[in-house]
Amino acid sequence: MGNSSNIARPFVFEDFALGRLLGEGLFGNVYIARTKKEMKVVALKVLYKKRLEKEKVVAQLRREVEIHTRLRHENIVRMYSYFHDSDKVFLVLEYCPNGTLFDALKRAPEKRFDEPYAASVMRQLCSALSYCHQYQIVHRDIKPENILIGKNGEIKLADFGWAVANRSKVEKMSRKTLCGTVEYLAPEMLDNQAYDERVDAWMVGILLFEMLAGTPPFIGSEDCETCDNILSTELTVPSFVSKNATDLVRKLLAKNPDERMDVASVARHSWIREHEMGELV
Repeated sequence: MGNSSNIARPFVFEDFALGRLLGEGLFGNVYIARTKKEMKVVALKVLYKKRLEKEKVVAQLRREVEIHTRLRHENIVRMYSYFHDSDKVFLVLEYCPNGTLFDALKRAPEKRFDEPYAASVMRQLCSALSYCHQYQIVHRDIKPENILIGKNGEIKLADFGWAVANRSKVEKMSRKTLCGTVEYLAPEMLDNQAYDERVDAWMVGILLFEMLAGTPPFIGSEDCETCDNILSTELTVPSFVSKNATDLVRKLLAKNPDERMDVASVARHSWIREHEMGELV
């Protein structure tokens, strides 16, 4: 899937100069750090083994590392290396200085983006996901918090904690695990049906709606209401969203996966193409 990075080497914690805290999670923290030898700025994710064991996610982390270290795409956060000591696991990740898409959405007027920027996000995200699907990898947790913004404003898909890879290149992917974030879950996941990479396309549709409207489409006052709304798939797109953008939203949020647009086709949609020239200005 690509060449190794120039810092993909065995590490120990003492190889890093640790900087400020970037974020906290259930299993540990993320810090900005610098490799002392190469002077490379990275994000260092520090996970505590006891917490991982308590929540029974050791195998899940192993799978995440196995998948993520193989990925080489300009719109996917690089995992350069990983190592562990007696009580911690360390992931050496690409540092994205401009934060998350979630933070950018919160700062945006009325918590939504203009259509040219939303189209740019979609084009880059779907390029990353098309690459993953080509290798039969399904992300399963697409949401603004898991999309980072690189130093040049480029979009970077992150957090492959729920990702899964198909072992067979011949058989079609089929899973039944309910995972991800409630307001982004695809109806076939909630219906306990076998599903495949098309759940990512649904989640992309939810993201697109949220970027354009300021809120996810099926959000309820409680999780059970959100799930009911997703299963009913009664979609109302605000009138201020353009006709062309609405068409793409509806094609991605088709309840039947067989009728849903796949991520590879998104770049060819007329709404994406009409905004492409604006990115070159």
